[in-house]
Amino acid sequence: MDALLLRGPSEAARRTGTLDDSDKAAWAALQAAAARGAALLIGVCNFPPKLLGQLAALDGPRLAVHQTRLRADRAWRGAASPSARVGGASPRVGGATSRKLLGARRGSELARRSADDRAAAAAHGVLLQAPALASSNRPALARGSALFGVAGARGQSPERTLFQFAAGLGVVPVVGASSALHVRDDLDALEGRLSKAEVKRVLDAAPDKPREAWRPPGAAKPQKPKRKRKRPRED
Repeated sequence: MDALLLRGPSEAARRTGTLDDSDKAAWAALQAAAARGAALLIGVCNFPPKLLGQLAALDGPRLAVHQTRLRADRAWRGAASPSARVGGASPRVGGATSRKLLGARRGSELARRSADDRAAAAAHGVLLQAPALASSNRPALARGSALFGVAGARGQSPERTLFQFAAGLGVVPVVGASSALHVRDDLDALEGRLSKAEVKRVLDAAPDKPREAWRPPGAAKPQKPKRKRKRPRED
């Protein structure tokens, strides 16, 4: 087979930040498959950078692939936005303000982790792959987004532009489309590259809202449906 991937680390490894015996045994099985020629490449999915480094340091056939999600609300921005730099204890303000501050903290933390994913892959010479690239980033493909604007200027689809953007970050998209039209559009992305300025434009404008739906600038906030009042019971 072309590649064999370990689905993810054990719960114990996630909790402690250190590979345990079960992780090492599973990885040794993949290494054995690579050694006998059953797999050309071996790798992992969804490993935190610290655990990825521990795997890369093990003897035997080397880690070649790390597969993880590349999402606009997690991976495109390498540093927290000014509004996300909130220090100290949890904010003791009420209602929507508190939720926004907590959401900003969570968004900046996710962005930092995903930026670390890219840095760790580069440091260890590991190929970073992104599955479900289009379906995971529907808000970033919508009309009014920075990526949509780059696509319009180039006269191509937002999906093709997204794939070129990922390539500009050193990430290989994993295509799972069942439509021949979509597959052709994905392959056409290989014919061009975004400029550094275009990549920066998308990075700087990436939505950082992991807990709520992103809306294009100027769009009205959707109204919650009004609850019907129960009529008083008539005896």
